[in-house]
Amino acid sequence: MTLIILPVKNEAETILETIKSLSDYDLLFIDDDSTDDTFQKILHCKKKRVKVMKNVFDRGKGSTLKAGYVYSTFIYALNPDDKIVFLDGDNQIDPIDIKTCLKQMDNFNAEVA
Repeated sequence: MTLIILPVKNEAETILETIKSLSDYDLLFIDDDSTDDTFQKILHCKKKRVKVMKNVFDRGKGSTLKAGYVYSTFIYALNPDDKIVFLDGDNQIDPIDIKTCLKQMDNFNAEVA
């Protein structure tokens, strides 16, 4: 399994496209107290592989990433072979690049921490 953790803030305009483009992965969105309807759009997208949590106040990107990682350890049964990828929620990364990177990691038995 590959889990992608995405901190988001005010990404309502692009969030559904982000979800669609990453449909091959399990997605965990952490909304950093958005003032638009980012959280609601994720919550109501009705995709089985999409989960979302919301910060009750603006924690900042670093703290939001850490919260996402900690939260993921409670809701996913991760195995040693599973991978966690951190991405921004703005859909700027081509999903093909993710697959290429993961394949290279497997080819070279790489571990990235």
